Amino acid sequence: MFPLDDDGRYATDNETGFLEAWEVMETLVDEGKVRCIGLSNFNQAQIRDILTATKKHKPAILQNEGHPYLQNKDMLDFCRAAGIQFQAYSPLGSFDRPWAKEGSLSSGLPISGHELLKDPALVSIAKKYNKSVAQVVLRWHTRRGCCACPKSTNAGRIKENISIFDFTLTPQDIAVFDRLNIGWRHCIWAETSRHPDYPFKDWLPCGYVAGKAPKATASAGQ
Repeated sequence: MFPLDDDGRYATDNETGFLEAWEVMETLVDEGKVRCIGLSNFNQAQIRDILTATKKHKPAILQNEGHPYLQNKDMLDFCRAAGIQFQAYSPLGSFDRPWAKEGSLSSGLPISGHELLKDPALVSIAKKYNKSVAQVVLRWHTRRGCCACPKSTNAGRIKENISIFDFTLTPQDIAVFDRLNIGWRHCIWAETSRHPDYPFKDWLPCGYVAGKAPKATASAGQ
């Protein structure tokens, strides 16, 4: 799933650009092999390039990291204007991410000092509605018109994740969420930044040099 070079770094295809890939993807729609095509981990400049190069089938969806600590307000407005649905991966902050404690540039707690689902402000809202914090966060996603794809293998949690339409967040609740937008991105994948199309260069420290893949993903690729 995560192929590595002999030196332990992520193996990347540095010769094929995303515009070339998009051209081929459009033919898949024409051939009836797929209904829609979309993007993941793209920045606004890259999306503009795709929209300019699109011949017939524009992106139906953009899947990027998104949660109350990373609300992507500008990107959301951009996608709405372009007719692209925004879908948030890691919608609950991925508290169980393998590199949470060490192993990656984004390891460690968010600047808030709390994992998202333990943020006191969200815990308070959840108690008010007798819901879990996860349910409150997912309801926030849907209220702002976003898709969310939470990951779980627990049947109870999967059921809980879709049981979110029997309550409504108030404007006061939304104001609390607005104050949580601290710009915390944990899926930077800094170790892939050697690729010329790496989308999050603005999130890297000055002078950063891509290192080896984190152990958690390195073992998965061997």
